[in-house]
Amino acid sequence: MQSECYSSLFNKLKKADAEVRKSIWVREGNRGVELMGKTIGIIGYGYMGKAFAQRLQGFGVQSYCL
Repeated sequence: MQSECYSSLFNKLKKADAEVRKSIWVREGNRGVELMGKTIGIIGYGYMGKAFAQRLQGFGVQSYCL
């Protein structure tokens, strides 16, 4: 769930979805952010934090857990 929320945030999916439904497509305006090489801090390293950190590894993201 968390990874989908971050993915949506970084890639402007909600905005892009709304525009496409209105037959509008601005390619550069809807371009997302590349996650590879980014560093993300995770507060809490319980079950959810560990699962989220593992999913981020697939994107080439370095994660720090507090």
